[in-house]
Amino acid sequence: MALKERLLSSGKILSSFSSISSYEKLSLFPGKCYNCQEPLPFFDIPIDNGEISEDLSYLDLTCSNCTHPHFVDANNIRLLECTLSPDEDHNAGFAETEIEGLWRFIEIEHEENSLNIQTEHEENSLNIQTEYEEILQNIKTEYEEILQNIKTEYEEILQNIKTEYEELSQNIKIECEELSRNIKTEHVELAQNIKTENEVVRNIKTENEVAQYIKTEKELTLNIKTECKEVS
Repeated sequence: MALKERLLSSGKILSSFSSISSYEKLSLFPGKCYNCQEPLPFFDIPIDNGEISEDLSYLDLTCSNCTHPHFVDANNIRLLECTLSPDEDHNAGFAETEIEGLWRFIEIEHEENSLNIQTEHEENSLNIQTEYEEILQNIKTEYEEILQNIKTEYEEILQNIKTEYEELSQNIKIECEELSRNIKTEHVELAQNIKTENEVVRNIKTENEVAQYIKTEKELTLNIKTECKEVS
């Protein structure tokens, strides 16, 4: 319900107050401070096109004496005057008409604002919590991806090392087998060469013996010839 209807239905507003559209503001006295009993500051409620503003957040109800906030006597709020709009020419002033229920409305507005603030706070908290959980989940996901990438790279490096080791071992094995075959072949060839050289040596020795025999035979033949000459 609009503030205008709340005021008009409070039971203590004069029926002539129904011409509220003629005024541009209501100047109200909120009563005394509960804390120090000093009068609280006056405040104005603007009227816009015949409607009282629903936004009361601009009202300063702080006690100027003890700085206590929002302590007023709901039953002591009084309407002091109604200022005419510039286009009105009649006097519509009222003499201290009691307004009951206005402060209750202010309290309701305060409760609604407090509830809205609490709701916004809870929504903000929930949003912050949600954002925190999303950020945490993103960090966890990124961490798991990084960890998986590191694990994959490690496995690839390990596989490459294993493959290179196997290839190197195979190459070494092949080279060793070839070297062994070459050594064996060289050994066989060397043994054959040594055997051939021994045969050559034996042949040379045999030739020397034949030459010595021939020489001996020649010497013997020469001796026989010499003896024959001597006998004749």
